[in-house]
Amino acid sequence: KMAEFKLHSMFRYIHQSQRDEMSMISDSTNHTLDITIPDTVTFFRGHPGLPSWYFTSSSERSVKKKNSQNVDPSNILNVFTKRRKRSPEEGRPSGILAMLISDIETNNTLDSSQGSEQNKIEYLDEVLLREFLESRASEFCGLLQKWVDPQGLNNRMYHATWSPTVCVVNCRANERKLGDRRCAMRDRAVTFDGTNADSRPDVVPQRARDQILSSCADIARHIALVTGGRRIVQSLSCFFKVRHDGELVFLWCDSAQIVATTTRFGRASRRLSAGETLA
Repeated sequence: KMAEFKLHSMFRYIHQSQRDEMSMISDSTNHTLDITIPDTVTFFRGHPGLPSWYFTSSSERSVKKKNSQNVDPSNILNVFTKRRKRSPEEGRPSGILAMLISDIETNNTLDSSQGSEQNKIEYLDEVLLREFLESRASEFCGLLQKWVDPQGLNNRMYHATWSPTVCVVNCRANERKLGDRRCAMRDRAVTFDGTNADSRPDVVPQRARDQILSSCADIARHIALVTGGRRIVQSLSCFFKVRHDGELVFLWCDSAQIVATTTRFGRASRRLSAGETLA
């Protein structure tokens, strides 16, 4: 049995910053990952140091982690309920403030590029967000992620299956307008997590495809660099969204195949065994 892949693992990696050991320019060169993520709080019941809150620094263009004393329900609520100004072309606001993405308890391992089950996704308005923080957070395993308004009137998501030699990108768009409050939140928001009747396959623009391919490759390179070559990514399964302003946003990775090497940047390798972590 292989060690289970947990949703918080990838955020630990993309937040890490370490001297780029492959750089020949300067021994003091630091490598950080230039990627945009929404405010994301990771939960893992019984794990020390969690919950953790990750976000993208607009000034430094890198993933940061809030101090643990700032990770409390009041601060989360303040940030997640903060509304931005909307243009008339965007239509009515959806009322969705956050997503809950639950860890899969079984059959989602490091040895498969796709788990046999999907992560459960819930969509939260302010009432449901308060309820989660007050009564469910302590037992939850997974991600709480601030909602990202998509480009256009319908929710649209991209899924990438990446390896060093090939990257397949698919897109699904919800059939209903996000601002149509006559429909339930979930019915307006689901894409890959819904039925085929809820959403439709959509064209992947070349610009989005290129950006997603580049982001996946950057994530894989970053993991190799911050682990000193002791972890090599062989495949990733990731979700993205193009934000209302055209910015590509990395949402989460639901599975990964990562090889543990026996030496720093060495050729010899082995797969992670049961009980080992992604650290």
